[in-house]
Amino acid sequence: MDRAARQARIKELEKELSYKESQFWEDSPYHDMKIGALRQELAELKDAEADASPFSLKNICKFIESLFGEDK
Repeated sequence: MDRAARQARIKELEKELSYKESQFWEDSPYHDMKIGALRQELAELKDAEADASPFSLKNICKFIESLFGEDK
């Protein structure tokens, strides 16, 4: 999934999650399961978005290693 599609999906999931959480009168296992699935997918997409960022810790470490090499 490219970055633009991932960001659009994140916004879509945030709206859907907000709506589902506002339905406090829905007290069913399916409703709770759906909210849990939305939260999990949102967390995975946000992690993927953070990893794709050039300023993520993982990418900064790769850059530093490329500068200095892995000579120890």
